[in-house]
Amino acid sequence: MPPTPFPPPLEELGDTWADGRVSVAGEHLASNAVMRRLAVAYEAAATHGHGPRITLGLAPHTRHEIGLFAFAVAARRRGMDTDYLGADLPLDDWLGVVDDPDLAAVVLAIPTTADIPCADEVITALCDRRPDLVVAGAKTLATVISRTPPLPPGESSRTR
Repeated sequence: MPPTPFPPPLEELGDTWADGRVSVAGEHLASNAVMRRLAVAYEAAATHGHGPRITLGLAPHTRHEIGLFAFAVAARRRGMDTDYLGADLPLDDWLGVVDDPDLAAVVLAIPTTADIPCADEVITALCDRRPDLVVAGAKTLATVISRTPPLPPGESSRTR
């Protein structure tokens, strides 16, 4: 099996849930404990965001957000100005978010293959709405979907 970006305890939790050794309640208890720790880290990193503004979230009907939230924490720690919107964001809300001209990028997670159609719909709609916006999504196993328009000759990402 290909490596994943999750620490071994989270991998084991997912495996034990999948094979029925941990109940849904047990998996939710552990996952929510991780989310609470990530929330503390996210807020602690918020004081000095000065980089490009990015919004992170999941497409409609997509719920597994630990990986994306961990990425949001890391981005904030690197100085990026982030807005984390969470799971199951309706398409109309995504379209409203990208109307902000100061937004530089959107990042979506695609945690399972079942989430690909909804994520693809969001990515397509965002690219149609804002062709200048960097829109990226990543599946857990490092499959990257990116529909970023090329920069015109002589233009850097800092001039956008």
